[in-house]
Amino acid sequence: MSERETRLKNLKGVEVQKLKSNKRSKEDSLYNSTIATLVRKNIYR
Repeated sequence: MSERETRLKNLKGVEVQKLKSNKRSKEDSLYNSTIATLVRKNIYR
């Protein structure tokens, strides 16, 4: 395997990791905003 191929594989690995962390943070923010909404509704009922 050439150095270039190794670099390309490393880049692809980085991309996959970025996608995973993006997805996780999106799900977390969705979850947190849902909780925040529920809390607000309970307080301001």
